[in-house]
Amino acid sequence: MGALYPLTLGDETSVPMHILATNIQLALMVAAMCFVAAGFHGRMRWYSILSLLASALMGMVAFMAAPGPNLVLGIGERISIGAFLLWVAVLAVALWRRPLPAPAEERRHQSAR
Repeated sequence: MGALYPLTLGDETSVPMHILATNIQLALMVAAMCFVAAGFHGRMRWYSILSLLASALMGMVAFMAAPGPNLVLGIGERISIGAFLLWVAVLAVALWRRPLPAPAEERRHQSAR
């Protein structure tokens, strides 16, 4: 969402919308990771928690490096987003490998037996 409201250096009017869009994006990322951690068991739950912690830690590092563009800010942001994007890829593989539930009609016939 930050790409919708890019932070333009030297233009102070772009800062409030960029911060708002980035915070909305952050809230959605955290919500997704928390819902998956709550809904899965085993390795995916732990991977979600660790990814959330890594993303949050690097986000805090980036926040502490602000204001202004600098190397620590950029690296912190990229690692934070990278952790989330890797989590999305791992989630896709985990969902892909899950067995499909039986259709409703099949379940009714099995329960009647």
